[in-house]
Amino acid sequence: MSESLTKFGITRTDKYAWVRDKENPEVIKLLDQENKQTDAYFARFDPLQDDLYNEMIARINEDDQSYPYPDGEYEYYAKISKGENYKKYFRKKGDQEELLLDLNAIGKDQTFLSMAAYEISPSHNLLAYSLDFNGSEIYTIFVKDLRTGKIIESSIQDATGTITWGKTDATLFYGKMDNTHRPYQVYNHTIGEDSKDDTKVFQDDDLSNYVGFYKTRSNRFIFIHAENKLSSEVSFIDLDQNEKKVTQFAARKDKVLLHIDHHEKDFVIHTNENAIDFKLLTTPIDAFEQQHWKEIIPHQEGRFLEDISVFKHFWMLWERHDGNQTLRMYNPVDKKFFDIHFQEQAFALSGETNAEYEATVYRYGYSSMKTPYTVMEFNTQTNTNRTLNVKEVPGPFNPDDYVVEKIFAPSRDGKVSIPISLIKPKNFVQDGTGKVLLYGYGSYGISIDPGFNVPALSLVDRGFIYAIAHIRGSSTNGRSWYEHGKFLEKENTFHDFIDCAKHLIDEEYTREKNIAIMGGSAGGLLMGAVTNKEPELWGAVLALVPFVDVINTMLDESLPLTVTEYDEWGNPNQEQYFKYMYSYAPYENIQNQKFPPILATGGINDPRVGFWEPTKWVLKLRDHQQSNNPILLKMEMGAGHQGPSGRYHFYKERASYYAFAIDTLCKENVVE
Repeated sequence: MSESLTKFGITRTDKYAWVRDKENPEVIKLLDQENKQTDAYFARFDPLQDDLYNEMIARINEDDQSYPYPDGEYEYYAKISKGENYKKYFRKKGDQEELLLDLNAIGKDQTFLSMAAYEISPSHNLLAYSLDFNGSEIYTIFVKDLRTGKIIESSIQDATGTITWGKTDATLFYGKMDNTHRPYQVYNHTIGEDSKDDTKVFQDDDLSNYVGFYKTRSNRFIFIHAENKLSSEVSFIDLDQNEKKVTQFAARKDKVLLHIDHHEKDFVIHTNENAIDFKLLTTPIDAFEQQHWKEIIPHQEGRFLEDISVFKHFWMLWERHDGNQTLRMYNPVDKKFFDIHFQEQAFALSGETNAEYEATVYRYGYSSMKTPYTVMEFNTQTNTNRTLNVKEVPGPFNPDDYVVEKIFAPSRDGKVSIPISLIKPKNFVQDGTGKVLLYGYGSYGISIDPGFNVPALSLVDRGFIYAIAHIRGSSTNGRSWYEHGKFLEKENTFHDFIDCAKHLIDEEYTREKNIAIMGGSAGGLLMGAVTNKEPELWGAVLALVPFVDVINTMLDESLPLTVTEYDEWGNPNQEQYFKYMYSYAPYENIQNQKFPPILATGGINDPRVGFWEPTKWVLKLRDHQQSNNPILLKMEMGAGHQGPSGRYHFYKERASYYAFAIDTLCKENVVE
């Protein structure tokens, strides 16, 4: 039942390789036993879980509505009612409210439901949407006639979930996956015809590339990206010409990323070519070869141009500067900029729906660790902001009861200062006895911004600090922050996280074993690595769907993501990458140690992190555990990477995670 493998002179014996086969009844039996064991352990603090859950629910508006956004003659919005797990989607013309889609009705007989896309047709008469019924991230596409309320299409299955309409209601574009779960095809479907007759307009057979597509806000072009983490090939369909003709915009160049949009007579080019933090160029639609490209916004190192939203009268630039997200408006007529400023030192921004190309206002979301989600509207003609809506927090909540800080930890290599965003009680005494939940991710350039977090307030109300370590591997301080946390510099991610924890100790926020740590997916890799390196630091470890079986996964090209992930971790078929990955891979580096209490989670249908990864990790950790601390596994038997669907399930999960941390740290649980 064990497997022995030798590569580059290193022999590995995997005692738990058999766990990977979920068709094996013994594997299902094992997972059921693990769940029973975890449930029995958690039953000891059921009252605490119930208290946490009830506090969290009290702080959300169970009867909630999104702020309506305009699109043509309608305003669109969503509602959710008390007792419901899913949203209902509406629109309104004048005072006439119209129900478009009720996910509760669809999900009532489902154990899982997730919607990837929701697209209103150009005439506003049809609605296309894509649903996943088991957490596998494999979608079925539906089209509903909003005039009759009838489903007129449901034959497109095994799709990626991404959809967009053509120029009119006649055609719909969607994506397909290969047998490794990689999006690689784009199809054009004619409404009313059999999906077997759909036209394949694009295919990329390179296993390292993901194929994605989107329609410009101007409604004229669909851009198709065949992209990996290092380079892009971009093509387009001109919807004014031929909806089945694909034209290549730019061939692939090594280490060059491109994102293209449309503005009037020009294409807008967002690229990192000779610009690590990206720049903007334009080129005429009828002369888009590179010799015609004209620089509009030059590269400015340290000001990471993360994204751009293009409208007829303005462009909104999403940037990262000095560790914060920023918004900067650019006027393409007078070439002037306007910076939108925010008062708090740690906050999060997010995009709202801005559907209309000719708009003169821009909506976005703002929040901080103590400021509830707020819909803002920026007027590009007067350069003024106004607040449209503040998310109600109905339960006990006073922002003055909390203090938000951004502090900086010195890195051990002396090259950077690592930002830490935290929220603490107003009356917190900084004497080295505090308790902390420290969250981290640090991969793919994904930045975890310090927005409003209802569950975290229940921790802070119990005297905890909730902190986010903005470590290398994210893009918090620009593209180089990411690039120095991947490939052969991945150890920086783990060291930064540990250095953040030690800085919190040095500054007397906390002490060893009073720190619970939490991360999911690639953040679960972080949890595994830092637990192996410094087990005595942590009072509890929450590893959610953790990517911990790094070597075995990255050597198996039949798995989803593996080949595309070479651009993040390296290719272990090359000796330098194999040996480097082997040096930090959590599963491979478990030794006899006194591990802290650990909770790992997984999903049986997870296409991103196989269910066997947390399972094998837990079993091997127990083999090497030198203390009496529990090492637990919670496996969702009907869900995938995102866990169970529905909002109440989310809060139940968070309540259980936080109860585990509180129970552990508040018992002064010491590694023994």
